[in-house]
Amino acid sequence: MKLPDIQDWIQKLERGGEDAAPYAASAMRRTMFRYRKMFAEGQTSAQPIKFRGRGGFYLPGAGNARGKVNAFFLLGYPIRKTDDKKATWANTRFEVFTRSKIAAAHEFGAKIAPKAGKRYLAIRTGYALQSDGRARRYWSSPAMLRKHFNFPIRVVPARGGRPALLLVDVANVDKKKGSKKYLAERAKADRRPRWRVAFKLIPRTRLKARLGFYRGFERLAPNLLAERLGKEYERFLREVYGKKTRRRAA
Repeated sequence: MKLPDIQDWIQKLERGGEDAAPYAASAMRRTMFRYRKMFAEGQTSAQPIKFRGRGGFYLPGAGNARGKVNAFFLLGYPIRKTDDKKATWANTRFEVFTRSKIAAAHEFGAKIAPKAGKRYLAIRTGYALQSDGRARRYWSSPAMLRKHFNFPIRVVPARGGRPALLLVDVANVDKKKGSKKYLAERAKADRRPRWRVAFKLIPRTRLKARLGFYRGFERLAPNLLAERLGKEYERFLREVYGKKTRRRAA
């Protein structure tokens, strides 16, 4: 079935006056939420990247869309709250944006350089990652690692075009807030060094534009919005005009 044009639905809702404005705003908001879910689950041609807490991002996995995981992009609410906090035609807008610098970098591409006073960017690898590719807890950066653990650290200089490496001695770590069980096991452990690669140290890098979030939105949003506007128009007729009809009959 071919969906009516978005403008046709808007015109039908506009005939309902300000009573219909909240339904149009709801359609826009629900459309954005639906697309965000489709994107996160990999239903679009875009490459989904998810944001989990403060630990950064990881590429999609089997359980990527399950649980309380926030989508990388934040979507703007179409309702701008007025004094009476009611949606009107004047404050109903359709906006998509992100506050995340990392998300924008993956969407549009970016040059990444070390912060002022730093020589290298530290890229997690090897021992710093779990089997599913996510960072171990407290291993998001060398600074975070030093804050929570006391690892012996060694840096292997860059050679032959290869990046410098930061190694940690995983056999001789002292946990600042270790449990009695952990400390007892540590006392029995072999104290010979076991060096493991945890970070690659590079002077700078460039991220390619690869997400395609906006590109997918531009392609899919018109049909999603037209479908939602039709449902909201039916709800408007049922909830608003239906109530008025019953009042007159009474």
